[in-house]
Amino acid sequence: MHTYSIRLLTLCAAALASACSGMSPAKPSASQAVIAAIDERLDFSPLDSIVGEARYFSVGEDSHRMPGVHRFVADAFRYLVTTRGFRLFVFESAWGIEEGLQEFMHSERTAVQGDEGFFLNAFSSPSTIGLLIWIRDWNRAHPDDEIRIAGYQPEQPVTDFTALWTYLQALPGFARSALEERAAPCRAGSGQYRSNMAFIADTAERRGAGLVTYNAEDRTGCLAAITAIDAFLDEHRAELTARSSADAFREAKLRIVSLEAYVGLLTWIADQWARSEEVTLAEQIQLQGKAYNGGDRAREHIFATLMQTRYAGMKAFLWMHNWHAAEHASELNRDSSGVLTIPYGTVSLGERLARRYGEGLVTLGNIVPCGSTCAEPPGSLEPRFARHFGKSPAFVDLRLAGSGIRARSLLEPGTLYANHHKLVFDGFVLERQFDALFYMPPEVAGRLQ
Repeated sequence: MHTYSIRLLTLCAAALASACSGMSPAKPSASQAVIAAIDERLDFSPLDSIVGEARYFSVGEDSHRMPGVHRFVADAFRYLVTTRGFRLFVFESAWGIEEGLQEFMHSERTAVQGDEGFFLNAFSSPSTIGLLIWIRDWNRAHPDDEIRIAGYQPEQPVTDFTALWTYLQALPGFARSALEERAAPCRAGSGQYRSNMAFIADTAERRGAGLVTYNAEDRTGCLAAITAIDAFLDEHRAELTARSSADAFREAKLRIVSLEAYVGLLTWIADQWARSEEVTLAEQIQLQGKAYNGGDRAREHIFATLMQTRYAGMKAFLWMHNWHAAEHASELNRDSSGVLTIPYGTVSLGERLARRYGEGLVTLGNIVPCGSTCAEPPGSLEPRFARHFGKSPAFVDLRLAGSGIRARSLLEPGTLYANHHKLVFDGFVLERQFDALFYMPPEVAGRLQ
């Protein structure tokens, strides 16, 4: 954990300046902000007021694979474990991550391997591995107060089929159902692949040979098999629940949600995207909208269910990309013609979580300027923050009132640019999308190679 000194600066909307001086911080206003500008060493105490008593704390990041942001996330979680009682770390990753990391978490290893890397996805880094080791040590020292690890992504077909076959095999009549044979077009459920990573590697080879993940016939056959498995679950619900539990049955049904999203939507989108070099920009944007709208609907369903079956009562710290975290993402990109982005009207995971959990969710966005690595589009928010804070990281609480520096221009609507992904999100009203911000200069954020 890093220790830091901190100078507290406040800002207030010019139109409300007179009202701000008499406003109590206990009654936050969405149109005003408090900025905590951080010196070279970081003090996480501003998170006390930012997070408050929220059960869900979602941290967005400007772009994936920035080592400075990874360090910040790891240290922020450590801080909230020890000060605010958080006990669940949630990756933007496949929801089988907890089982996938079990061997690592019970070992003495200091490096991940095989499918462990698949589950960590874009979040694998020295800081993340260090956090996992810290969690491992915490759990050994606190066996009655353990930290759990979760995900919510549906992209884990081998994990889902394996879990379904294991769950159903004890049931008399399963062998006669021929469900495993019916699922042959899915390939992921055939036993041919020992891991999700192996399935993905095979898919990459198929793409290299000009083949798609699933041709039309196989996709239709696979989806029909998934529907049949779902019907079999429903038919034997009472017996299955008696043999396991109501929560185990709900998670078996969740495997169906996961597989339908993966086979019926996400791989179809990927196959469309890769079908040729002639996919137009308009088609790419449309495909992005379908992938994220449907994908985040499945992700929210998976997460909300797991918070009832596995993680009931736990305080959850979520880590994802800024767009996924945004609480009103459907309002973005109304005027995004000519650039690759996620289209207007697409509902993010963060928006769905905000609807479900209300004030129980607090969202922290991330701003990282390009620096010398790229140039933000005109109207971008990042240069404003760079001019204001320079090389000093800063917390910005968008809900608390105060008076002080005149920095309202920081909060004027503009474009947010995912600089490593080259994605533009326009029409960004920061106070609509996030409860607070964490600014990180590019020299600190860096980029993983």
